[in-house]
Amino acid sequence: MLLRCFPCLAILLVSCLLSCSCSLENKTSAISQLEEAVKVHPDDPKTHFQLGYAYEQAGDYQKAIDSLSRALTLNHDDAKTYYTRGYAYGQLGRQAEAIDDCTKAITLDPKNAAAYLVRGYGYQRLTQHEKAIRDFNSAILLSPRDPYAYFNRGYAYAQMGLSLRAISDFSEAIKLDPNDANTFTNRAYNYATLGQYQQVLDDCNKAISINPNIAQAYFLRAQAYDGLGKKELAAPDRQKAQELGYKPIAGGASTQ
Repeated sequence: MLLRCFPCLAILLVSCLLSCSCSLENKTSAISQLEEAVKVHPDDPKTHFQLGYAYEQAGDYQKAIDSLSRALTLNHDDAKTYYTRGYAYGQLGRQAEAIDDCTKAITLDPKNAAAYLVRGYGYQRLTQHEKAIRDFNSAILLSPRDPYAYFNRGYAYAQMGLSLRAISDFSEAIKLDPNDANTFTNRAYNYATLGQYQQVLDDCNKAISINPNIAQAYFLRAQAYDGLGKKELAAPDRQKAQELGYKPIAGGASTQ
């Protein structure tokens, strides 16, 4: 099963760093400017927040935590700073701290979908799937057009063996974002658990057309060919999956 990296949090900043599509060069330049800004305004929580978010977007999660912690020292009532730091904690595998930060964010702002989404992701990483689903339910109620909430709830259902519910959520995520190869691959995996091999084949073909480097899509397509009696087509896909580094793990799932 593919576990998609959590999406960038939708926080508006006055920097090109806000866009995940920014080049590394632009992100580095923006970070440098913000580092200078905090020297000029050391007691401004917004500047520390912006720097922390910039570090987070660049993948430097420990520096993000440090800057966001400074922002919270200066303003301990800002929900977005808590869940943004919570996301950084989660990316470092510190799920208990991530959950704690998001709980604080939810206390401050109970209608913030992002906080529920990040906390749900933390529960999911701890395999506390029922708690994760409750948070994803809240995120969906607050932001029903967010494909990531459906994707992650679908993943939680899949981990609980509830393939039909997982398929339903992945299908909803696909309606909202039809160009995500991981969602098609995850839905294919759940179709495979039900022996619905034509649907597996269709989803894997779509996933591979979007991203030809997802190992599990080839492995699942090979399974579909076997199930449809087209074994001569399965071998090349298994070979391709191995070339891309496919390694099955416990429970029949895999990570990408």
